[in-house]
Amino acid sequence: MKIYQTDLQKEEAKQPTELDFYQAADRRHLLRGDEETYKLRRLIAGETGEKIVIDYLNQYGKPHWIGIPNLWMNYFGPFECDFLLITRYK
Repeated sequence: MKIYQTDLQKEEAKQPTELDFYQAADRRHLLRGDEETYKLRRLIAGETGEKIVIDYLNQYGKPHWIGIPNLWMNYFGPFECDFLLITRYK
C-alpha cells in the first residue's frame, strides 16, 4: 500500500500538533483539570488507533491500494477524513 500526503499536509507536518501541545503541557504539569486531561487521553487514543489501522493495512493490504491519512474535505461543510483508502474495486 502506498501512503500519500497532500502539499498542505506536508507543510502542516512541520508544525506541532494539538497532541504535541497537550503532551508538552502534561509534562510541565500545566493541564488544568479533568477536561484537559480527558482531551489528552482522547488525542493519544486517536493517534494510537490511526497508527494501528495504517499498520494493519500496510501488513495485509494490496500493493496497489492508496491511503491518504487525515484528509480535510468539504461536503456541506469542512470535515476531516481520518483515513481515505482508494482501491481498484471502488
